[in-house]
Amino acid sequence: MLFDKIPEHVLNSEDIVHFSKGLTHFRGVYASDGLPKRPRYRECGVLNYLKRNDDSIGHWTGYYKINSLVVYFDPFGLPPPTSVLKYFGTNTHIYYSVDEIQRLNEYKCGKLVLQFLFHVQDVLNKHL
Repeated sequence: MLFDKIPEHVLNSEDIVHFSKGLTHFRGVYASDGLPKRPRYRECGVLNYLKRNDDSIGHWTGYYKINSLVVYFDPFGLPPPTSVLKYFGTNTHIYYSVDEIQRLNEYKCGKLVLQFLFHVQDVLNKHL
């Protein structure tokens, strides 16, 4: 996957699905309150958190799960919200970064999340 092909402008769900080809355990794109009922043993996905005052703009975050380990990524450096914690349950270990790599006035979260997912997949494939 060449990341220079992913635009840095606002991506929609169809863009995310298109550029996620090559993620072997990609489960899908979900609204923050629309996660599946149960996580799989190994999966990754992209979540959209819509702004309350403008439903046309959202913020993308992502996760990669294998067994009881979850790595969550928010380009703003925020922890996973309650809906994500509830989805994965109490028997998982969730790791996340608190580093802010995107500013509020930037719109590259879709690209950053896809880069994160491909990077985690590459690391796992090399070490598992």
